[in-house]
Amino acid sequence: MLAWRVALSPNDSMAVHKTQFMKSCAKLGWYSASRQIWQTLAAEDNGSMSLHELDLRSAELLASFRSFARAKFGSAAGAFRAIDKHHTKQVKMAEFIAALHVLGFHRNLKSLFHGLDRNGRKSVSEEDLLFIDEWKPQPFLLAVGSPDAAYEVKAALLERFGTYLRAWRRLLDKDNTNRCSWPQFQAACVSLRYNGDAAGAWRQLDDDFSGYISFQELDETAACVLLEFKAWATKEFGSMTSAFQVFHEDDSKEVTKQEFCRACRIYNYKGKPTHLFRCLDVDGEGSLMLDEVCFLDGWEIEEKDEETSEPEPQQQRQPQQQQQQHPPKTPQLEPLQQLKQPTPSTTAESAAISDVMRFLPRPKDNSFRSAS
Repeated sequence: MLAWRVALSPNDSMAVHKTQFMKSCAKLGWYSASRQIWQTLAAEDNGSMSLHELDLRSAELLASFRSFARAKFGSAAGAFRAIDKHHTKQVKMAEFIAALHVLGFHRNLKSLFHGLDRNGRKSVSEEDLLFIDEWKPQPFLLAVGSPDAAYEVKAALLERFGTYLRAWRRLLDKDNTNRCSWPQFQAACVSLRYNGDAAGAWRQLDDDFSGYISFQELDETAACVLLEFKAWATKEFGSMTSAFQVFHEDDSKEVTKQEFCRACRIYNYKGKPTHLFRCLDVDGEGSLMLDEVCFLDGWEIEEKDEETSEPEPQQQRQPQQQQQQHPPKTPQLEPLQQLKQPTPSTTAESAAISDVMRFLPRPKDNSFRSAS
C-alpha cells in the first residue's frame, strides 16, 4: 500500500494509467522490462492498474477499513476525528491501534497504519485518510464468500454448456490463460443472465484469494485428469502440441476418438482415454483439433502460497465478512489439484518484478510485509 501511494500514485489516485506507471518505473531506475511488468500486473487489460492488482490483500484491508469508517462515522475523515480523541491532529501508531480496537476495527492495524503514513512521519493526520473517501473499491473486495451463489453460477454454466471445461474455454477463459479475472467473471454472469450475488460467488470460487479464478477452482475432477495427461504427454513427447502431432495418423489435422484411444494405449497412458477424450472434446464433434489440446501447454502446477500474516481470529472479522454456516453441495466438486498459470508467466518477468520491488520504498517495521 505504501509503495503504491509513494512510488506509483503520489496523487493518491486508486488507478494508475500505463503512462504514469512507465514514468514511475523510470524514476525508480527501471527501464528495460517495464512493459513486461505492466502486462503481468495489469491483469484486467483496461489501460490502467488498480491497487488490488499490485497488492490484493492490502486492497482488501483498505476496503474493509473504508467500509467500517463510512458505516460508523460517515467518512474516513470522521473516523480519524474519532481516533484522534486528544485532538492533536496527529495520531501515532500506538494511539491509532488502541483507538481502533476500542471502536471495533481489529484487522491488521500495523499494516494499515504504515500504509496510511505515506510520509514516514510515524504518525497519520486526517489528510492522510481523505483519499479513502474518493475510492470506489471493486465489489469483490468487500464480498462474503457465498456457497449458494457459487452453486447457482456453476449450475448455470452446466445448464448452458454441459461441462465445466466447455464453459471455461468458451466463456470464462477465452484467451486460454487459465485465469478468469473479476471483469471476465462479471461479463460471464451477464451472459448467463445471472442476477444473484456475483461477488459472493467470486469470493467463494477464488478460494486462495489470488485475485483470479483458475480451472481447478471450478472443476477439480476435470483439472486432475487434465493435469495427469499433461504431465504424461510432456514427459513422453515434450509438449501437448508434439503429442497431438504423434496422435493424428493422416493429414486431416484432427484426431478421432479411435486414434486418440489407440495412441494412448500404444504409448502406455495409464489413465482413462475415453473419459479424457470426452473432457477435451468441448465441441462434442467426436474429434480433436490442435487448439482443443495445445492450450494445456500454458497450464502449470502452482503451490499455494503460505500465509505470511498472523491468523485472524474469526470473532475479529467484520460482520459483513462472516461465512455462511451450512454451504450447499457444489456440482461435481471432488479432491483438489493445484492448477494455475504461474505469476509471473516467465522467469524474465519474475526477475524484473523482483528488481522493481527492491526499489519501492518500504517501512522499517517488518509488520508491513503482510497486509491481510
